[in-house]
Amino acid sequence: MFQGIVIVHPSLRLPAAVLALTAMLATGTAVQALPFGPSGPKSVELAPDNTADAITHFTPTAVQSLKGVHRIAISQLQVEYVTRSQGLTRKERNQVTVQYGLKPPSDAGLQAATDKLYDHLVAQLQAAGFEVAPRAEIEAAPSWRKLASVGKPSGGEFKSESGSGRLFVAGAGPYYFYPGDLHLGTAAIGWGFSQAHITEQALGTELNAAVVTVRLVVGIRETDRHSQMFALLRTASSFMGDPRINVEAPASGLFVMTPGKGHGMTNAAGRAAFTVKDDLLFHEDLMSATLKDTGGAASTAGNIASSALFAGAILANMAGGGIGMKLYKSYKFDAEPPEADYLAAVDRNLAGVEDAMVAQLKAAAQ
Repeated sequence: MFQGIVIVHPSLRLPAAVLALTAMLATGTAVQALPFGPSGPKSVELAPDNTADAITHFTPTAVQSLKGVHRIAISQLQVEYVTRSQGLTRKERNQVTVQYGLKPPSDAGLQAATDKLYDHLVAQLQAAGFEVAPRAEIEAAPSWRKLASVGKPSGGEFKSESGSGRLFVAGAGPYYFYPGDLHLGTAAIGWGFSQAHITEQALGTELNAAVVTVRLVVGIRETDRHSQMFALLRTASSFMGDPRINVEAPASGLFVMTPGKGHGMTNAAGRAAFTVKDDLLFHEDLMSATLKDTGGAASTAGNIASSALFAGAILANMAGGGIGMKLYKSYKFDAEPPEADYLAAVDRNLAGVEDAMVAQLKAAAQ
């Protein structure tokens, strides 16, 4: 780690805050506590076997409508498996980007993992005292057929704000989103015409059940959060070259449309939800053992892990003509975790998240 003396020419007349942050960068000091720069979900290690701890990483919304809910109809359980992602850097694409990718398991393996998660969710709901409508009964309902007609097939390539990858639905059924879902980025416009939230209300009435949708995003995230100062400077510790698989916030959650509760007919945001608020890192390290640089000779893991190199680049940029960073560097790293290890980690961690969802739903229904 670089520990030398930073010399800045007096003619630069840099603001004191910039000088302070530059000094922190050169010494490797963390800057996450600074009260400026964009903020987002924090990265925390998931404890899938500790439901009480997992619950602390959710945000409940409109859960008062769940009082007295007994019968559940699971409209869809979708899992987005991200295979290429900008990590935590997507808000700073105008500066330095680090793109991580991994070779995913086979489609058959991912579909089987998704189906297993559905079976686990059903078992947990039943153990919690809920009646779960059979899938065949749901699929026979007129409103479900309407939803299915606007849905898209399971297992397709999928792009969102989380990155690119594959999206699977339990039972290999169609998937749909709610209008205005920001997780989809500009693609959300195309979903606005389906009015899925209104059709879910009708489905709930037909089945005499609360309609549940579960979305889980298996993303790729750096272990550290990054900070940025007025969009000018950033800390090299943002790019430690230590990506982890995670359950991603805020795209993951359990959403409930309750018929006859007076909400949701025209506003999808009115549905009850338990949304993951923190990026929940898997305890298992699935990427580092096979992580390889695929971006060329100028992009190495050392570039990402070295605070000295990044601090030096900032100083050189400043000395060369101003405060604004114009590094425009991009690094690419790929990993190929063993399929069995990846699927086992998905099963353990996502099942733990489902347990936390069911526990919150049970508490709200009582």
